[in-house]
Amino acid sequence: MTAAISSSEYASANEGIVLLPPDDPILMPSSTARVTFVPAGSFTLLAAPGTWMLVAGLVVGGLFAAPFAALLCRHLRARALLITVGLLITSLSAWNLYRALAG
Repeated sequence: MTAAISSSEYASANEGIVLLPPDDPILMPSSTARVTFVPAGSFTLLAAPGTWMLVAGLVVGGLFAAPFAALLCRHLRARALLITVGLLITSLSAWNLYRALAG
């Protein structure tokens, strides 16, 4: 039977090397939490003050666009949606490339 050991006992058992307990859920978050919170924290620390208006615009736009996207997803087939999204992304990229190169 294995007894649970505290973090101080865990550290002293490893000859002065300070290690975290192996299964501490607070100190060792899941990979999903790392993937979510690390980029969000980086963005928060590195974002300029004017960036927050852009973020707010994207959030508000997403709130209004999501119901319409759900309706489209309900009524169109997956292949038609993929073709439509692909054409939209390709045409927007071509337009931006044209604007960048034309002047």
